[in-house]
Amino acid sequence: MNTNDDEFKEALFGKVGAKNTPKAYIAALRRLLKTSVAYLGEVDGTKRRVYWINGRSLGWLECRGSHDLGATIDGQVIQLNVAYVALKVDIDRSNDKAESGRVLSISASHGDRIKLDASPASVPDSEEREKIETFIDQVLSAIAGHSISGT
Repeated sequence: MNTNDDEFKEALFGKVGAKNTPKAYIAALRRLLKTSVAYLGEVDGTKRRVYWINGRSLGWLECRGSHDLGATIDGQVIQLNVAYVALKVDIDRSNDKAESGRVLSISASHGDRIKLDASPASVPDSEEREKIETFIDQVLSAIAGHSISGT
């Protein structure tokens, strides 16, 4: 991988999450994110998912596996103007200070659901929570039809 690929992966997944990301997945993401105005990358073991906004569309592409030969890559794009959107705020009162985070659920007309979870119970790292909160703001702006600045 060249340095540009390494920087691209780190911008999406951080240093640790960028390791062993299949080249085919990175190539597909480069094409899909080329015209996006905002994006968010998530890592869970060898599963990676990137969400992006392009106009009134929200897409995601997921990769399971760490090498091209064994990877499974799939995703979808939904129109935000035909999606059902639910938003709730979770409050974690388990420590001395109450922390909150939003959970945004978007259901497409065909039943698939996208869930962006910034609740303290799901994402203990406050810096990661803030990235998700910022992306939730950007999704809500896209739903409202406002132009948004890029990530």
